[in-house]
Amino acid sequence: FVQLADTEARACTFGSTDPDAVRIALIGDSHAYQYIEALIVVAETRGWSLTTYLKGACPWTTAPVGTLALGATDSCSPWRANVADALAAEDAFDAVVTTALATTPYRVSSEQRDRVVTEGFIDAWRQVGEARIVVIADNPVFSVDPNKCLKVSIPSECTEPRSFALADVDGAAHAALVAGAELIDFTDRYCTVEVCRSVVNGANVYRDKDHLTNTFVLTMVPAVSAALDRALARD
Repeated sequence: FVQLADTEARACTFGSTDPDAVRIALIGDSHAYQYIEALIVVAETRGWSLTTYLKGACPWTTAPVGTLALGATDSCSPWRANVADALAAEDAFDAVVTTALATTPYRVSSEQRDRVVTEGFIDAWRQVGEARIVVIADNPVFSVDPNKCLKVSIPSECTEPRSFALADVDGAAHAALVAGAELIDFTDRYCTVEVCRSVVNGANVYRDKDHLTNTFVLTMVPAVSAALDRALARD
């Protein structure tokens, strides 16, 4: 996982080393990184090869990311350029999984935001040629870390209003619909009609206010594996 000030396109590989194995990738920001354990399980179970390119605060898009703390924006553009070069030198992937923080700030006017963000994701996805794209809709975001609430209250009291927790527009998910990519949307697993939960079926969902626990992510393995199968089966 490349840290905020770094620009190196650092790849990690998991699963099969067979040159004929199905090749999948996981690319994106910290919200993509949180699915790494699930993708490792999928790769090892299915006999596939997994490659990851992941960096904090840098969604896999060509849209200009806005100002973030700790110099993240100073390193995001060169990191994405380095990833594009690395992908061009890679053997072809069969499928790529990605997602992004839906509330990522972009340097674009509010009138142009939706169009520029959508086009930015689709443009980045062209870097992997004919590989199938699988997008996971972003998870709800809490106003504060719900674990603080869970230390003193029961789970039913540690929720966030759905109207706040879900972004008005999830750019990556919208781009998936526009591009005809495979979209996995777990929103109904997190949220009821009114609130989004911090505990689901006994599993603690969050490790901070917007990143998921490995425990919860691993419950998604069957759905992610099935989505990859659907994507790979497309004509």
